[in-house]
Amino acid sequence: MNPVAVKSVSFSFVKPLVMVVIITFGYHIFKDIDYQEFSGKIYPFLETEKYYYQEQNMTPNFSQNEVEKSKKKVFHIISVACGSLHDELNPIHGHSGSRQFNQIKALIKSAILMTKEKLHFHFIMDDDDFYDSLTKIVDEMLELYKSKVIMTKHEAWFPQDRQDLKTLFKPCATERLLIPFMFPDLREIVYIDTDAVFLRPPEHIFQFFNQFNKDQFIAMNVNNFPWERLVPKEIPIYKNGFNSGVMLMDIQKARKPEINWLQRILEIVDNHKEKLRFGDQDVLNILFASSPENVFDLPCTWNIKKENCVTKNAAKCPLEEMKQVSLVHGTGGSFIRPGLSKLKLVYETFINFNMSTQIPRELPEVLQTNIDKNLGSPCARVKGFDEMILKWPKTILGMK
Repeated sequence: MNPVAVKSVSFSFVKPLVMVVIITFGYHIFKDIDYQEFSGKIYPFLETEKYYYQEQNMTPNFSQNEVEKSKKKVFHIISVACGSLHDELNPIHGHSGSRQFNQIKALIKSAILMTKEKLHFHFIMDDDDFYDSLTKIVDEMLELYKSKVIMTKHEAWFPQDRQDLKTLFKPCATERLLIPFMFPDLREIVYIDTDAVFLRPPEHIFQFFNQFNKDQFIAMNVNNFPWERLVPKEIPIYKNGFNSGVMLMDIQKARKPEINWLQRILEIVDNHKEKLRFGDQDVLNILFASSPENVFDLPCTWNIKKENCVTKNAAKCPLEEMKQVSLVHGTGGSFIRPGLSKLKLVYETFINFNMSTQIPRELPEVLQTNIDKNLGSPCARVKGFDEMILKWPKTILGMK
């Protein structure tokens, strides 16, 4: 029942088989891989983050010892993207392989620029040219960037008797639901949608695994706007509904027999197939509405969307109090729609940053110049939003 394994290499890449970009941030110890340890300053939890945890009755426990131990690990990133570079671009939504390619390019660039650690990108893809083009971009980067990367291409996998899942929603979208069975040897991973950009070291998000209790094995961010208005009344949702574009998962816990992951997922798909407006995200909401004890609520700073600026809710997302943005998510085509916006300018900064010639400390200045161009979008009207975006790039990379 397990998918076919694919070899990994430390830059030299495995040749493509199929394309679903699974960027899983997780850790796995690769004893046979020789790589340079990345030393870096350890950044403690900010006071504003502590404020959030106090409000949620949680106690941060990001110890120096845990951070030091992370240096022995490789951090795995999973993302899903199917399509061809030759697809025609949808003029409204921009759905195409070329859109996915640009988004993945920005995601990888941002992760590499911000990290002090070794990252392993897992890609599930269905187009050879797509993967070859992606590896070429990384191959042409400066050595200081390439040395941080391992890339592996995986073949899309579906249960033998459920090939209908492949085209149930968007192409390969249901792969996110099958991660526990595609990666049985990994443990802590982070799945990231392709339309996301890191503004803080990816390894920092892994520290939330330390906060999971014995029952929790998944973490996502709860929406701060009325999600129940967007789904049919018959669809149960977790709290206010969560966005699954950034998802932490302890795979070994999810695979426990008592969780019964696969059977429950398939039952939800079969019972609600005609009502799943948001596809696999609806499936996950239904699943955890019935078992909320398994969910850890991820702070909103790790999944900032345009909606966080439009519908400000200090109780659900105390953005102005936290004074930082860790990751931006271009939901609803925010990165590619006509017109300027703060989130689009962040995305374009990473797309256009030349990692074959430019060094990391150039990024904060370029980013600051670019985001200063926009004054009219919803996020531009959030007090101190530019400083929130620049917080971690300046802290990690400095300024020229």
